[in-house]
Amino acid sequence: MASAKVRFDASKYKQKLSKLLVAYGDLRPVMQEASEYMVRATKNRVYQGRRDPVTGEAWAPLSDSTIQQKGSSRPLVRTGTLAQSIQAIMVSKSGFTVRAPARNDRGQQYAGWMQDGFRHKSGKSVPPRRFLGFSEVNKKHISKLLSDHIKSHSK
Repeated sequence: MASAKVRFDASKYKQKLSKLLVAYGDLRPVMQEASEYMVRATKNRVYQGRRDPVTGEAWAPLSDSTIQQKGSSRPLVRTGTLAQSIQAIMVSKSGFTVRAPARNDRGQQYAGWMQDGFRHKSGKSVPPRRFLGFSEVNKKHISKLLSDHIKSHSK
């Protein structure tokens, strides 16, 4: 399975963005800042938030057997590998991608399984625990970063 990833793509605002680029300079620095913010926000979601970024709903609790196996009731945190793997890639003037290419002890990328849920070989369904994505708070923060950048270049 491929690593899980989400992309903030400003290209759907291409016409407005083109005007902004001419008027307000290179957006790469603000996209870099936004990507770093999203990496921090996503790691925080894994360690503390435990909510779907899109719906705001709490993640499904772990099953009793999983809690017993891992010795904790914290979803998505066993060794910290998943959260530590979260990174921004392909940062450009039109957006960025946040991904989690974590691998388990068998070398398999598993972030996508956690993001989308899966059926275990035992037949048991593991519910999705979406951790990648842009919450409304994230969108507002990134919009403010862009707005501040524009304001700083319009003086």
